[in-house]
Amino acid sequence: MKWVSGVHTLAKQGQAEVIGGIIAITVLIFSIAAIYFLTASTQYTASTEYSRRTSFEAERSAEKLTVSYDPSSGSCIIANTGPIGIKVARIWINNTFLDPQNTNIPQTIPAGYSIAIPLSSSPDYIVTSRGNVFSVKGDCIKLALLIPSNIALLQYGVGPFTSQNIVATTRMLSNVACINISVSNTAKPILMYMLKNGTWLWHSCKIGNIATYGWKKAAVQQLKYSVDVDSNGVREAITFNNATSRPVTVPKNSNVTIRLLFYNLTTIPQLADVVTVYYKFVVNVSGSSTPKDVLFTVYAALRSLDNTKIFSSSGQTQIAGIAKPGDNSIAIVTGYVPFPKFFYNFTSGFYSIELALTISTPTGNIGVDQIDLEYLAVVGAQVNWPPLPKD
Repeated sequence: MKWVSGVHTLAKQGQAEVIGGIIAITVLIFSIAAIYFLTASTQYTASTEYSRRTSFEAERSAEKLTVSYDPSSGSCIIANTGPIGIKVARIWINNTFLDPQNTNIPQTIPAGYSIAIPLSSSPDYIVTSRGNVFSVKGDCIKLALLIPSNIALLQYGVGPFTSQNIVATTRMLSNVACINISVSNTAKPILMYMLKNGTWLWHSCKIGNIATYGWKKAAVQQLKYSVDVDSNGVREAITFNNATSRPVTVPKNSNVTIRLLFYNLTTIPQLADVVTVYYKFVVNVSGSSTPKDVLFTVYAALRSLDNTKIFSSSGQTQIAGIAKPGDNSIAIVTGYVPFPKFFYNFTSGFYSIELALTISTPTGNIGVDQIDLEYLAVVGAQVNWPPLPKD
């Protein structure tokens, strides 16, 4: 009986171990299942949040507010030029955040919608619900200074070069103005400019030689070249080859660089945060191709008078093409180069401004037969001599 009892006890122990093993396996399976479902849920949540975040960032990058200035009404035009509507969260005016309900800015700006606001009451910044911050008043002021003050004066023929700060306040004096021009394929480059009365002037100086400064009357008065290539009513300065008595050209399949150094043009004040150089070139493209086939590269530089400090950067350039009768077309090369003080660490003082335009033509029947400078403008620096040709 003792043996049978021992066997029975062992059987119970074995049964208990089997049941315990089944329970342990069941618990393990449920634990694994719970971990699996938790992991799957976490992955789904992470994937959903990632998708939402990606969509949000894509929408945030797609937001675009463009600021322009209407000189006829003195208004800033704020346009939603992006593909999606913009919800305005806050308006920054005079160092104060305001709810859009308390301003003349709508809470939602649909795609393609524009708002006209007087410059005096325009917001400094617009903050969107997606976290973008768009500058309004500062950009509008820059455009207001550039368009009515400078371009209007250019249209009246006062000269090819202007400034944002001082325009037409003094005449160009021969003992202060020095515009040095160099062209990579031209031995004797000069600038040519025609006055309203038809008199042609020319300019090319050697820095330090005052006798070469200023615009001078050209000996030959009947030059049959367009002084307004893009027909916008503004006469341009023509880059000219004095050796051939023809405008500077760029043959097909070649590279030509034109450098214009406006010596001692500006004074950067102590409090200047950003100095911005604006430019516009008008180029006559010959041949069967279009301006998009030609490569235009613009660099600008601020140079101290002793050349110990040189700050240069490529221009943020836009190219527009205008078709003309026949085989020729026109390339409008406009842009600007900002020089922020926090990056370049420039000091106050007298500086020259240099523009370098490189034109590269492809192979085939295409070239460039006239290169003009319509304007140079400066924001954030005082102009020492507005270079206006003498009447």
